[in-house]
Amino acid sequence: MEPDIVKDIFLQPGGYYWGENGTRIRTLLGSCVALCFWHPYTKTGGMAHIMLPNRPSHVLDPHPKYADDALEAFLKKFNQLGERPGRFVCKIFGGASMFSPEEDKLDEVKRIVEIGEKNVESVLKLVKKANIDLTASNTGGKSHRKIYFSLWDGEVYMENPKN
Repeated sequence: MEPDIVKDIFLQPGGYYWGENGTRIRTLLGSCVALCFWHPYTKTGGMAHIMLPNRPSHVLDPHPKYADDALEAFLKKFNQLGERPGRFVCKIFGGASMFSPEEDKLDEVKRIVEIGEKNVESVLKLVKKANIDLTASNTGGKSHRKIYFSLWDGEVYMENPKN
């Protein structure tokens, strides 16, 4: 049941947010991926709005817009809380192919088209490598998604008009 007072957080692309009971985190995804974690006992959790599969070697500072940095931010948070990653519910959403280039388009355009798929692959690989069980996902497709993540119950409501 929704609390009487809800702290509503809109997560921008590349954003990361950790909150507690009474918080709803929402975002809009296209080719980006939302990585969500929730602790069923403490009713705390967070979301990262991942834009790219990994941080390029020339970029020195970590940022949660990269899948590898986003997962690392969560692992650090779990450590700060004295919790193991396996105690959290993990869900991912997004990674749509938002563009449909013709066969004769440039390789660069095809690489952009595949970014959603690459984001999903990267997040799945990183989650698996960290021995975290994925409990729910809705990825791929050709359309955007609106995600609403309620930290009071761990539920994710998704609007997906065209998939």
